[in-house]
Amino acid sequence: MNQQLPTIDEVAERAGVSVSTLRRWVAGGLIPQLDGARGGWPPAAAAQARIVARLRERGHTIAQIRAATEDGRLAFGYVEELLPGQDGVATASEAARATGLEPALLARMWSSFGLPTGDLDSLSDED
Repeated sequence: MNQQLPTIDEVAERAGVSVSTLRRWVAGGLIPQLDGARGGWPPAAAAQARIVARLRERGHTIAQIRAATEDGRLAFGYVEELLPGQDGVATASEAARATGLEPALLARMWSSFGLPTGDLDSLSDED
């Protein structure tokens, strides 16, 4: 399997940030999956960039994200590769029906990721 890895420009566009922001995040240790990568961004590093971007959008500080990364609390990039990519928005109830999970369990999982439960009313497929 010879899959071409995305460039930093492509990862920046998908994460909704500038290339210089991605470089600062890598230098600051927020995207450890990129360490030593050559020829593009591995899927886990690209996913981590999107996670960091989402957390920044939600008001988390760089220090908070760095601490969570160092503690292993943001190790979801590898899991993202297993999930299908789709566009759309759903409520927590719709997401619960689609996944077969109870809405209360989804809320607990969401908050355990450090995300505000108020966002559960408009979940994107990326979430």
